[in-house]
Amino acid sequence: MNSSDDTQNDTGTFKVKFKVTNNAQGDIYLDRTCLQDPVTGVSSLFYIYQTSGGTISIPNSTCSYTSTSGADQTQTSFLVAEGDSEIFEVTTTADPVSAGLYRMKINRIGYNIIDGEGNQVIYGSTLDPLKTAYIYLN
Repeated sequence: MNSSDDTQNDTGTFKVKFKVTNNAQGDIYLDRTCLQDPVTGVSSLFYIYQTSGGTISIPNSTCSYTSTSGADQTQTSFLVAEGDSEIFEVTTTADPVSAGLYRMKINRIGYNIIDGEGNQVIYGSTLDPLKTAYIYLN
């Protein structure tokens, strides 16, 4: 969390690290973009912000999505080869309008079996552990 003084809003930085293991027959590709949910379009990773009152949208949020294990990359995707595991880190920043407790949660992850294809398999079950602790922002 960064704050220059008490008169300015805090900007929160949220990080989640996770591992993808490919037990499929063949390689899989994760598009390297990440977007705040709910959105339309194709992305490999969708994230949400939560407060004690539920899910909220924070305009002008930023996101970066990287492989910390050195996954091979194509022009648009991360490659998780058949039988391999790769570790990824998602970092978002947010400057909410009102003070409160906030956290970031990975909501959905999509992947393709052909690099660059738009028809993704979206994975959303068992992702609840992929969230940060709450931090107070004002």
